[in-house]
Formats: sequence, C-alpha cells, structure tokens
Amino acid sequence: LRKPDQLDELLSVWKPGSPVVAINAAAGVKPVPAGPEVREVLHRAAQYSEYTGGKFDVTFGVLSGLWRFDAQNEDDRIPDPAEVQARLPLINYQALALNATTGTAYLERKGMSAHLGGIGKGFAVDRVAAILHRAGFNNFLIQFGGDMLASGSFRTVKLWRSPRDVQREAKATGSLGEPAAP
Repeated sequence: LRKPDQLDELLSVWKPGSPVVAINAAAGVKPVPAGPEVREVLHRAAQYSEYTGGKFDVTFGVLSGLWRFDAQNEDDRIPDPAEVQARLPLINYQALALNATTGTAYLERKGMSAHLGGIGKGFAVDRVAAILHRAGFNNFLIQFGGDMLASGSFRTVKLWRSPRDVQREAKATGSLGEPAAP
C-alpha cells in the first residue's frame, strides 16, 4: 500500500512541495493547482466548518505555531494573548476558495494558512479502508497517528499488536462481532 505515503505527501503542512504548503505560500496572491484529493479534503473541512458554525476551521494554521504541542517542540509556553489576537483575522474558512473547473485552491488573504491536522489522518484512514474493501479485505485495523478504524467480524477474541512493537506486547485487545460459540 503506497496510498498512506501518497496522502502524507499531498496533505502535509510540513513537507516542502506538498500542495498544502504551496496553497499556504500563495495565500492572498494567487490560486494554486490542487489535485482532486486535496480539494476533496479541503471541501470536507469547509463543510465541517459550516456544520460547526466555524468552531472547526481548516484555516487555523496561523495559530498552530504559537502552541508547541509536538514532542520535539514542547516548551510549556503559553502564547501572549496579543499574539493570538493579531492572528485571528486570518482565520476564516469562508476565505478558502476551491475551484473544481480550474483544479485550484486559494486562501484569499495574505498570511492565511490551511492546516489539515484536524481532518487529514481521518481522511487517509477512510481512503485506505476503501482500497482494502475494494481489494476484498473485510477484517482489518488501520491506525494512523491516533486515528483508527476497525473493520470486520471475528468469531474469537484477537490481540492486536503493532508491527513496530519490539517487545511484542499487546497494546489493546478487543473482539469485533459476535463471541465464539462455547
């Protein structure tokens, strides 16, 4: 399966050359080519923004660097309220324009920044699940950085182990479907 890596390349805000990085760099300047999957996830994000009245907003990227939640950047610093206030005008999902005809995405104000941290991994999980289903797999567990999907039915309890777990310890156990007959 190459799809997870492909989606990571497309949806990353950290990887130079990703369409999302290009969209952010061109904010307020010009629309940027964005493939169907990038436009789809941005469209879904805009829909969720509408559903939540803006409480979920894919254009929150301008705030993401103020808090340092990543382990490598963690410093327990709380940003100055003035820093937050200065960036709030750059958050507005309604200023994200998607054009299926031209295949572009555009953030209408310079300095805006889309960030797919709240939707990207879930989108990728759904895409990989669809691929597995089309290939005839029904029983599987997908986990991308905390976003998880379990599919299928097992007649007995199964232990799920991470392939990266060198101690081979079960991190979670569970049963999907009906329990085995006695």
